[in-house]
Amino acid sequence: MPRILILGTGPVQKDAVEICCALGLEVFTCSNSGLGPAAALADHVARIDITDVSGVLEYVRQHQINLVYSIGSDLAMPTACRVSQELALPTLVTLQTAFTCNSKPNLRAALGQDFPGNVRYQVLDQPDPARVSLPYPLVLKPADSQGGRGVNRLDSPDNLALAFEQAIAFSRQGRVILEEWIPGPEFSLNLYLLAGQIVFSAVSDRRVWPQFAIGLVHSHQYPSGLSSAAQHRLLELAYSACQRLDIRNGPAYFQIKYWQDRLFLIEITPRLDGCHLWRLIRSASGVDLLRITFEHLLGHPPCPADFQPQALGSFQLEFTCQPPGQPALNLPAPPKATFSDYYYAPGEAVRRINGLLEKTGYFITAAEDV
Repeated sequence: MPRILILGTGPVQKDAVEICCALGLEVFTCSNSGLGPAAALADHVARIDITDVSGVLEYVRQHQINLVYSIGSDLAMPTACRVSQELALPTLVTLQTAFTCNSKPNLRAALGQDFPGNVRYQVLDQPDPARVSLPYPLVLKPADSQGGRGVNRLDSPDNLALAFEQAIAFSRQGRVILEEWIPGPEFSLNLYLLAGQIVFSAVSDRRVWPQFAIGLVHSHQYPSGLSSAAQHRLLELAYSACQRLDIRNGPAYFQIKYWQDRLFLIEITPRLDGCHLWRLIRSASGVDLLRITFEHLLGHPPCPADFQPQALGSFQLEFTCQPPGQPALNLPAPPKATFSDYYYAPGEAVRRINGLLEKTGYFITAAEDV
């Protein structure tokens, strides 16, 4: 029985553990705490920081593990790739690509300032307004974090020092990046690539909480309402970005804004997203990106039939959210929900991640039932 180590034990990694169990693998997981929804389902759990390459490497050798991977985590990808490269284990992503995409400054630099869709940016080493060369409004982010951690919109220099302090606290690299603020609707793009070619794409509408300026996601709808012409442009841009970043095999995820007939790349990562969109896409099309990804890792590349979509309708994935520190309510999903899941036991304290509204679970419904 092949053995796989899933880096991370959170709700998104739970999806990975479930499919690996279904595929007959012996599943190992690890995280700082060794706790979480994924840990509860795995065969073995270890308390190892997922960025501790030497610790993960020793654990993989000790337990003769055959695969190391993760989904929904930028932090996990460099570790998974480095360990896999060191031990000659299967991987879908090069180590260089994983490192580039895990660092927002490196990602922006690799694309190039003149790359269509790249936003103007600046790496900031101290909270000095005189050093800011971009016009406000701006978004200030940790260089290497995700999920809205330490992200603030700045409309003037007034809150620069506080925002810098919050961002640097979430950066393992100790770096902060400023990006121009882009208004407009947001879209998610999930791709699958084989030998550098896009063999599947899915554009979904990414809806955010309007009361927060940093783009906290509330729901996704697939298929998207974006025009076919705009989707074609989006795919061309994403393909160019994949070529520039050497994303050649497996899943890739993009967050994109569309404003004044221009497309702007907000996030790019060579993995499945952290919003369970594989389940939304499967609901609407029958294409199972999660299963395809892990079967690919196991040495069974997908064939064209795996990506033949069915028109099953339009579906929405909506998150339930609460402020951090509150006891999880786990309110019932709508009666017509086709799937629902909760991240916490009832009454369990909601963890602080973005500090505003935290995801506590999600459900999927047919769009006409919303």
